Amino acid sequence: MAGLFINEAQWQEHLQQLGFSSKRHIRCATEGALFAQAVEVQPIESLVVVSDGAGQFKVLIHALCWVHAERLIHNLIPLCPEHRSDIKKVRNEIWDFYRELKCYKV
Repeated sequence: MAGLFINEAQWQEHLQQLGFSSKRHIRCATEGALFAQAVEVQPIESLVVVSDGAGQFKVLIHALCWVHAERLIHNLIPLCPEHRSDIKKVRNEIWDFYRELKCYKV
């Protein structure tokens, strides 16, 4: 059944009628409905999902969030002092850039 819901209360009532009660199931149904609406409005070829790289988000055009990508750098195991220094430098550059973006936004 496809339909438009005027407000969240109508959506919640619809989910309740369908027997959805757990927060997880309600969230999944809501995310699915929002995704379906996005596909309806925008051609699917141009939709991009930005995530932390978790497998469940590898749909459509997938872009790894650069802040989450830093986690991968953080997990690198340096083999020598130069590697340790390089990893530290790159991580600092990422967070310096992040701080600059936050300042730019303000």
